[in-house]
Amino acid sequence: MLVTDAVTLVIPASTEHVQLARLVASGIAGRLAFDLDEIEDLRIAVDELCVLLLEHGASESLSLAYEVVDEATLLVRGTARVDAGTAPPEISLLTAQILSTVADAHDLGVDGDGTAYFTLRKTRQHA
Repeated sequence: MLVTDAVTLVIPASTEHVQLARLVASGIAGRLAFDLDEIEDLRIAVDELCVLLLEHGASESLSLAYEVVDEATLLVRGTARVDAGTAPPEISLLTAQILSTVADAHDLGVDGDGTAYFTLRKTRQHA
């Protein structure tokens, strides 16, 4: 995977700052010529995954990396420190259905060092 462009955003661990994460995602998607529905889908997915990490006990901040993989694909990675040994966030059935509808791929978990993470991939569908 060749990353052609990358943006990093660090926000306080508070849901009131998630709008910044959505704004950056929609700005990059607009630059990639995503249509309005695709941009809204991306904003919904970023919102859902950020809130999941924050509600899972993110301690100080949420870091987001937006990577333009090619002229039509955006990869968003979010990470936040949580207590070591914390179980991965559970996704409700409704949230899982939403994410499967609005994202091409997503993953959510906690690594062994106490970092909760998500990855999200969205590819533009029209030429």
